[in-house]
Amino acid sequence: MKRILKIIGLVVALLLVIGAVIFFFFPGTIVDLTNSQNASAAGLVKKEIALDGYNVNYFISEQKDETKDDLMLLHGMGDDKNSFVLAAKELSKHYNLILPDLSGHGENERTEDRDYSIKGQVDFVYAFVKALNVNSFHLAGNSMGGHTAAAYSIEHPEHVKTLTLVNAAGVKLDDHVVYGGFGAPLKSKEDLVAIFDRVFYKTPDIPGPIANHMIEQVNGSIDFVNNTLVTSIKNGEYFNLKGKTQNIIAPTLILWGKHDEVVKFNVAEYYDQTIPMSELQLLENGSHSPQLEIPEDVGNAIHNFIQKPKNDLMASTKNDHAAKTQYYRWYLFYERDFENSKRLANQLDILDENIKMKSAAGEMEGRKNYPERLKVYKGWKNAHHVKNIDVNTMDDGTINLEADIVYQNIKPDNSQTSYSLHYSTFLEPTDKMLPVFTEINIQPTGNIENPTFEDAYPTNRLKSLMHYWLLNIEQLDGNATPFEEILASDFELNFSSGKITTIDAFEKWLKGTPSQLKMSNHYPENFSVKELGDNQYEMKVEFVWRGLAKDGKALKTKTSHTWLVVDNTEERFARVKRVDVEVIEAFQLL
Repeated sequence: MKRILKIIGLVVALLLVIGAVIFFFFPGTIVDLTNSQNASAAGLVKKEIALDGYNVNYFISEQKDETKDDLMLLHGMGDDKNSFVLAAKELSKHYNLILPDLSGHGENERTEDRDYSIKGQVDFVYAFVKALNVNSFHLAGNSMGGHTAAAYSIEHPEHVKTLTLVNAAGVKLDDHVVYGGFGAPLKSKEDLVAIFDRVFYKTPDIPGPIANHMIEQVNGSIDFVNNTLVTSIKNGEYFNLKGKTQNIIAPTLILWGKHDEVVKFNVAEYYDQTIPMSELQLLENGSHSPQLEIPEDVGNAIHNFIQKPKNDLMASTKNDHAAKTQYYRWYLFYERDFENSKRLANQLDILDENIKMKSAAGEMEGRKNYPERLKVYKGWKNAHHVKNIDVNTMDDGTINLEADIVYQNIKPDNSQTSYSLHYSTFLEPTDKMLPVFTEINIQPTGNIENPTFEDAYPTNRLKSLMHYWLLNIEQLDGNATPFEEILASDFELNFSSGKITTIDAFEKWLKGTPSQLKMSNHYPENFSVKELGDNQYEMKVEFVWRGLAKDGKALKTKTSHTWLVVDNTEERFARVKRVDVEVIEAFQLL
């Protein structure tokens, strides 16, 4: 017996020695073993798939359950597929999980010929899910992964059931730098701890050998991150999603570690204010990467959001349509005969009596002074190409509209100029449905060399009409009177429910299906306009629709519209002569 105990003691001692050797001399083995054990505990297996010769490494649920939804989790910059593994332990009970290494990250190769911009990552994820034959899934991401997830939801909305942004980058609101890279090579454990202090609320104690291993990994990535990855992101498409986030139609959870020092909280607020169906949730004990600090909290938050009813997330789009109606009217006035008295009266209609304006042309206060201000533009030919618009309703009901445009003009001497402008405007509600501008501030943001003048009037004219149409549709009051101003005398509306050719029939329709709703929201996509001659235009647009039935159920559908529009420039709006509607996605519950 003593001999057996002695042998067991020697074996244990030998294992301890081996463990110590591995810990001190091969810490990477310990890290890999820990990651592997965590993945296994979450029911994940590691796999590899080739996309056009590029090998992609990923974790996926070992046993796919056809009764469960798919959920993809995207890591941040310089991180890898292990980022969400601890949170995955809880989530694996409810979803088929997919955790890929993003392009140029983790075990994936870093080749110089790849596109590492956010657009490049979006295309990478798209090719990846196609290869896996996954076409509808919940999507979540942290930091750069959240940035990628948001951009993916904009470009491929049909794929994303819900979106979770965990301390996501992606919106540039000031001079704050998010994608700053790793800086200089790390020289000590203290340098490593300084990095962790930025991303953790409470920095964990890192044993020396593990710290040395991490320092080696970081230093081995510095050149790629600083000189390739960061440069690609900053110079690539989707670097700044400002003005695009209103196109995210998936119900969205903005999940934010409260103590984040990497991405400012105003980014979280911006996402929450501009994404139509969103909820902002703070994590008290988390920082920039809460999925590493409080993984159970993150996993539970994602699951609870996916499962909860979405009707309380839906905010009305009426103010958005009202503000955009007036904003496009502002531009189209300058793009035709703005010395016409009837057109000027229409323009004055959108300005508050005490309007304040500030631009390179000077400052002005009071609507009565506006006609005098226009004299400087006499004989000019103008075009305003709108690039981004953000509409936010303040707590007091005031509407803030921010926009970026490209402005072009041809002066009487035939000289041409073109430059970008930023508009910061405020509108006040009125008792006439449409708000009025109380403040307009215009700031030049850059010159454009060798401009080619392109008429913007058709786009601005028809977008103003479209948003006014939607504003009236969303009133849900069964009143057809406001439509008399924007329908031609011989109009024809070919809806899925049948043909409508009279105001009485249209009012009957308004008192039918729309009246069964307590909220109706429209999100236009893929807008285009074609001139047909004789002051007629063809407009094509798709409407993503979200609504609430009176019983509280959240609904969605998508339709394609083709409008024939006739225009009299002296009227407030162009008029709809014909509408043809095609259902792209049938009604379904959210």
